[in-house]
Amino acid sequence: MNMISSNPNEDFQYSYSDKEFSRIIELVNQWTGIHLSREKKPLTYSRYSKIIRRRQLHGFADYIALVEEGDDEVTREFINSITTNFTSFYREDHHFTFLQNYLLSSTTKRPVKIWSAGCSTGEEPYTIAMTIKEAQRRDRSVDACLLATDLDRDVLARAEAGVYTADRIEGLTKERKTSFFLKGCGNKLGMVRVKPEVRNLIDFAQLNLMDNWSLPHNMDIIFCRNVMIYFNKATQKMLIDKFAKVQSVGSKLVIGHSENIGIENSQYKLIGKTIYERV
Repeated sequence: MNMISSNPNEDFQYSYSDKEFSRIIELVNQWTGIHLSREKKPLTYSRYSKIIRRRQLHGFADYIALVEEGDDEVTREFINSITTNFTSFYREDHHFTFLQNYLLSSTTKRPVKIWSAGCSTGEEPYTIAMTIKEAQRRDRSVDACLLATDLDRDVLARAEAGVYTADRIEGLTKERKTSFFLKGCGNKLGMVRVKPEVRNLIDFAQLNLMDNWSLPHNMDIIFCRNVMIYFNKATQKMLIDKFAKVQSVGSKLVIGHSENIGIENSQYKLIGKTIYERV
């Protein structure tokens, strides 16, 4: 259902020219790597007109000029307004079955290094951490370290807090609920918090995948799920090349159900449902 007029100039407070929209596209791509199609003009109007109104600007020209000044707070607000942060615990659960089997069969003499790239509000890295804890129950020698990063500082702060409404864990088994979460009481009634022993497995950090970042080599498993769908082919290839540089032969890359890295890619081979191995 299209809740926004195909012509944002009709019935809306601010004019929004094609030239202004083109500049918004450029800025979004510059800061996030996301490639917006021309069909996203109503979406960008909806997101950014709220900021224009709140900041009491005259229109999109003023807002674009403000973003171009490069103020950190303005830039963060610009990025956060366009990125989509939908996620859930055990989303695409076959990935976590694979992860547990990988951990239990690993012969490495060091902790398995796992990276949740684009961790959003934390459901993915906490699911990874819970999977690690469950594997450790079966084999106490299992050891892993987990890095979780996201571009959006606001959702990263929510991820670090590890606090959710109780309905977010309704789909989990009773055992997982009691093993990994604390129930809120008093003014926190209806909320849950991830237990410290799960939270302490994760290092959270802000990272823009489009930046020239440097991470330790030998990342054994990278989870980058439902992130590349927002990128064009050239940006996807650039990101895959970056991942390949921090992974050695045999390392794994896990992506989202609607994503693929292209049959022409020579750095990874498909070994499972949206699971790839570095070659």
